Amino acid sequence: MFQSDLGMSPTEVFAEFSEEPLASASIAQVHRARLKPGPGETEGRIVAVKVQKPAIKKQMELDLFSYRYVNLSVQQVNKAESQIVDVAC
Repeated sequence: MFQSDLGMSPTEVFAEFSEEPLASASIAQVHRARLKPGPGETEGRIVAVKVQKPAIKKQMELDLFSYRYVNLSVQQVNKAESQIVDVAC
């Protein structure tokens, strides 16, 4: 995927690439990497690389469904609490 998106392989860009992610979410992970040194540099810069997980569209649909479900549930709880307060007054 990297090569098709950028036209070069990861080994052409990175001197090091951590297999263990620094952070992970439902649709992507962040990895620590070191770029290969540029002209006049002795050492490449350390960078954070965001890597999207496969099946991102399906995961986003699931995340949005979950968000809508939680949002609807919170609205229903708020409405019920409002009705309880009205009866108590």
